[in-house]
Amino acid sequence: MSIPFISKMMLGVSCVFKKQIQIHLTKFIIVIFVTGANTVVAAPYQQSDLIKGINFEFSTQFSHGPDSDQWPMTWATDGNMYSAWGDGRGWNVLGSKDYLGITKISGFPPNLTGTDLYGDNQSGMNRKPVDIIAYNNNLYLFWNPSNETKWVDIYGATSTDNGNTWSFTASPVFPVANGAIPCGFLKFGQGYTGIPQGIDANYVYLYLVDGPKIDGDNLYLARAPKNNIFQNSAYEYVSKIDIDNKVTWSKNWGDKIPVFNDPNGREYQAIVNYNPGIKKYILTKAHNISNLGIFESDTPWGPWKTIYYGQFKDNFWKFTYEFPQKWMSKNGMSMWMSFSGWPEYDNISFVRVTMSTSANKADTTPPDSPKDLVAD
Repeated sequence: MSIPFISKMMLGVSCVFKKQIQIHLTKFIIVIFVTGANTVVAAPYQQSDLIKGINFEFSTQFSHGPDSDQWPMTWATDGNMYSAWGDGRGWNVLGSKDYLGITKISGFPPNLTGTDLYGDNQSGMNRKPVDIIAYNNNLYLFWNPSNETKWVDIYGATSTDNGNTWSFTASPVFPVANGAIPCGFLKFGQGYTGIPQGIDANYVYLYLVDGPKIDGDNLYLARAPKNNIFQNSAYEYVSKIDIDNKVTWSKNWGDKIPVFNDPNGREYQAIVNYNPGIKKYILTKAHNISNLGIFESDTPWGPWKTIYYGQFKDNFWKFTYEFPQKWMSKNGMSMWMSFSGWPEYDNISFVRVTMSTSANKADTTPPDSPKDLVAD
């Protein structure tokens, strides 16, 4: 299904809707989309100047890991993807249900192999992964004791052996009482490499929300030295963006300013992956149960423009969307998107996505073959 910016999924405005129609006017362009709740809502940012069409190739869709959800992932130094899941039995559905687990994903879609490495069913705590990042042969995970309506204290965990064993922080890295709650890393290439000019490569970058709600409108950007990911006092936050789009950082959370805003909120994670083929940062987030927002920017702090905004595939609950850089084509116009959900999508699903610079033609250049990538 090829979908230009004004979605073909959009219903007629003459329909009777349950909620008030919202219209967003940006530079005299009215942009309206329809959510799964039969409500016309506005995309928060104007159309991308570069990407005019997007095609979700649902014939390529496949899934693994039934009865496990979340599945944020990272491209590690060894060339594999590593993903964290919660409340399930992993990729291969073996053994008893675990509160939190880690799976190594090898290969290239659709030919992926999952190796379940770690599962925690002893802590008595329904741990849910927030996001995971790989750096310097280590894996770093943010997780929280699950709550259906809010994210509580955010803890950390480190693996120095490619996900087989984990050490957990004894206290929260981000206590909910302080108000700053992580919701996704800014991700680059293999082992957190390939960081473009203008971004200080000495840091790891993290998006946060105002706690404790998990559906807030604003995203904030923080950074910490790579060796201090789990030290709260090491973080500084974007506090100013000047007229030349240069940022100022502050150690004080109270000085933060939003780098992204969507009045329609967010479901769980908001994750940004850098696409080197088009030199854009790609932000993905869920909202309103079954809706997806995909945005692009030249910098991690915006300004953002919309690639896609509307219902994704069906009315079922979906979240944790992202585009891992490992599975992007060299020209950046073809990617594989991963996502999860509940209960219908209580797994990890993958679908190939192609983009176009014309509203009528999607780029069909396939992603790089496994031989062009780091061997698993």
